[in-house]
Amino acid sequence: MSLLLRSLFTIHKSDSSFKTLLNICEAAQSTGDGGTITNIALQLKAAQFDIETDLGKQAVKCIEAGFPSDEKSASFEGMIVKINKLKTELRELCFNLLELKPTQAITFEPCKEFY
Repeated sequence: MSLLLRSLFTIHKSDSSFKTLLNICEAAQSTGDGGTITNIALQLKAAQFDIETDLGKQAVKCIEAGFPSDEKSASFEGMIVKINKLKTELRELCFNLLELKPTQAITFEPCKEFY
């Protein structure tokens, strides 16, 4: 089915096939079908459309759903791991600073919690 849609869209690029792709993407988003979302988003990325129109805005939403930015797609647990890693790195830097310039380091606000 997706091959048929890709061919249809590539050959005709009509309003109706564009709308069909958007409808499929919207349905896939509501059911959490990531594979279909990505497939449709790939097809939409290759298309030329006006992002100022309602259909264009829908297409942009589908593309964003198919290719979310790292920050948007990060899970809570993933963000916690990343924050803890950054905190560990900061702690190491703070102790390096403490060895280098102790009097300035102990008053440096971002490092106070580590001393």
